[in-house]
Amino acid sequence: MTDTSIVSRRGVLIASAAFGLSACAAPTKLPNPVYPPIGFAGGPIPLGVNKVQITVRPRVGSDASPADADFIVPPEQIARLWPKQRITATGGQNELRYIIDDSSAISRVTETGEVVVATIQVRLLVITPYGIEEAGAGARVDSEIRFDGFPSMVQRQEALHRLSQDIAAKLDAQLAISVQQNLSGYIRPAR
Repeated sequence: MTDTSIVSRRGVLIASAAFGLSACAAPTKLPNPVYPPIGFAGGPIPLGVNKVQITVRPRVGSDASPADADFIVPPEQIARLWPKQRITATGGQNELRYIIDDSSAISRVTETGEVVVATIQVRLLVITPYGIEEAGAGARVDSEIRFDGFPSMVQRQEALHRLSQDIAAKLDAQLAISVQQNLSGYIRPAR
């Protein structure tokens, strides 16, 4: 008797083995998203001070639902970046103290999803060699984003990075104006 079927027993075994092995193969992973670095649009502000000291004040009360860890670039890191990128100490007898009073993000669950609010509050103080506050400037900025439903992790990270870019732009704009208005006597000509 001859076998007239197109599919042989051997073919079925090979196909089922191949299918079984393909089920064991590692899933194809999508590449991790690449986020642009946080930066400030303006150039360096030359101030007649001998150094810039950054101080981060500890949080007084515990946040109900902190969301700082969800950010690729959290608010505190943005607040720390500003004087490093925007202030240039040109020399002098005074010191500039850059004090971060608040840099946090809080998450609140709503009926339709979630709201994340980021806040940065900073002060710039010009301190004489005798420890006297001679001049000061500052800014407080808030930014929020609302999530309707439950976005994927990638969508959430992209949205939170846009929030970081937004709060960085607001901080830069407010501090540039405040420094221009309140510390104009310390601004030196650009070299």
